[in-house]
Amino acid sequence: MTDLPEVKLKTLVNFPSSAVGRVGINVEKDGGLFYLDLDYSKLAVITSFDPSTKDFIVRDEETGIFNVVTLETLSEIVANFNDFYLGAHSSNPTTDNQGGPLQVGMLYWNTGGTLKIYDGVAWQSYSPATGLTPTNNLSDVNSARASKDNISVHGADIASTATVNLETATGDLVDVTGTTTITAITLNEGHERTVRFTGALTLTNGASLVLPGGANITTVAGDFAVFRGYAAGVVRCVDYTPVNGNLFARRNLSDLTNKVTARTNLGIQEIALATFNPVGDGVTSDHVAFANFIAAINASTASWVTAKIGSGNYALASANISSGFAITRSNVTFEGDGGTLTVTGSAVTANLLSSNDQSHIHYKNLNFVGNSQANAFANGGAIAFTNSTLDITDLLVEDCTFTNFKGDYWIYVETLGAFNNAIQNVKINRNFFLSQSGNCRGPTNIAINSSFVLVYGVGNNGGPLTPNSFVQHVHITNNVMRADYIKTGIQAFHNVKDIVISGNQVYNAGQLGGIIDDVGSYAIMCYENGSFYSKHAIIKDNYIFNCRDNGFYIAGPWNNSVISGNVVDTQTSTATATLPKGGISLNGSYGPTVTGNRLMNIAADGITLSSQRPLLILKL
Repeated sequence: MTDLPEVKLKTLVNFPSSAVGRVGINVEKDGGLFYLDLDYSKLAVITSFDPSTKDFIVRDEETGIFNVVTLETLSEIVANFNDFYLGAHSSNPTTDNQGGPLQVGMLYWNTGGTLKIYDGVAWQSYSPATGLTPTNNLSDVNSARASKDNISVHGADIASTATVNLETATGDLVDVTGTTTITAITLNEGHERTVRFTGALTLTNGASLVLPGGANITTVAGDFAVFRGYAAGVVRCVDYTPVNGNLFARRNLSDLTNKVTARTNLGIQEIALATFNPVGDGVTSDHVAFANFIAAINASTASWVTAKIGSGNYALASANISSGFAITRSNVTFEGDGGTLTVTGSAVTANLLSSNDQSHIHYKNLNFVGNSQANAFANGGAIAFTNSTLDITDLLVEDCTFTNFKGDYWIYVETLGAFNNAIQNVKINRNFFLSQSGNCRGPTNIAINSSFVLVYGVGNNGGPLTPNSFVQHVHITNNVMRADYIKTGIQAFHNVKDIVISGNQVYNAGQLGGIIDDVGSYAIMCYENGSFYSKHAIIKDNYIFNCRDNGFYIAGPWNNSVISGNVVDTQTSTATATLPKGGISLNGSYGPTVTGNRLMNIAADGITLSSQRPLLILKL
């Protein structure tokens, strides 16, 4: 508060002392104190005066000194200000308030909301030293980063609806909640919003909501998207960041415009059986259509062929397919789509499908039905993989069914070369096998083996064996086998190594069909007769029910093999004149480990050991 001038009052020492107020001064006495006040009612009202003869008292705040300023001086100051401040106008003045020329430094208030200053040429909008000049386009902010942060706001959540209004979002970053499908977004042209999705919903691509790749997007919680308003009410997603991986990888190529063209561009040709006009009723012979189908596959020059079988039941007359169908190129995938190949008639055929010296041959989701005809080792089966002069690899049979074949081996993998070529990486997985009456070619003859699956390292078990003449890295897993009318579920013979037989279920091996005791009916067998190369059989977690002679039979070295975690429930034969019988029989193995198995209702021996080599480890 500004200090008022003090008044010092001196009175005579005579008592009683007194003070007398003159015009405009009021004096009151309270005891020994005198109080002086201005009495405005007694001051004269002056309607005009000479400014040069009238003064103002002005106090200097810094020095505390009172100074006198004439009214004439103040009038000059006000007049000077009026000459340069022209007041309020709705447009730029062209003269001063007296009609004179404009001077540099003049200013006025534009009623549009801007203070303007005349620079000698034109009126300029005024910005204080701490403000912004529009023509600088924000280059004059103190901190560009801080300024951007100050206008970047995480707004309130928005619930998903068919049309989401991002224009009214309370921030430029928002979370969209819920799972309702979004078909449109409201966002003015040029405006941008960043959205985080908190759940799974569908963004629908369309004319008004344009998404990357032109396809719908199924969001995952944590995905981010950036939307920009465009002309004519269109909103475009200009960026999409999945929380886990690439958006297009997530689609698994489902958004391709033309899948056939894409396959061709990748060197993959799709050939469909339907192109060759099969009937597919299971009765009318489709052998001509199927033969043309196989010929087209073999003639293709594509890097990979996907052979589409379709869902029909295709009858193949045995009289017309005595040699079966041979695949003469590598890189073929048969996709069955649940279709069935049925051999009809009573003629003997070779294996229905075969490939020699070909790698990357796959059979998936296909049903095979035989005609229960065979008269020799190499006929009457379903699938054969062999090699003669080349190493081959990557052979697959998966999710297929097999019924009513009479061949000694319904699926077989065999090296046929001069003991110097290998077969590697074989997988037989999740298939179903069902034997029927008459499906075993030699049920009473121990010299005629039979099984659903055979892996055979060297065809004649002789010659100069080398480490290259193997079948190796084999997985036979998770198959279900009803072996009532066949001797064995799975066999591995001669020069096989690194084989895993796991998770299979084998029922009633050798129990029906005229099979008699002591002829070698085993659920699972690994056999070697001479070579020391067979090794590393891992037989685990299989379930064997009601086998005739053995649940597991391991003959020959089979170095460092493991039999673990298996269940054998019921074994019936006790005839041991020729071959051992029991739950598990080991005949001449090197260093096997038998551990964690469960044997129940075993008629012969639980575990039979014959001519064992050192390092047998039994854990019961």
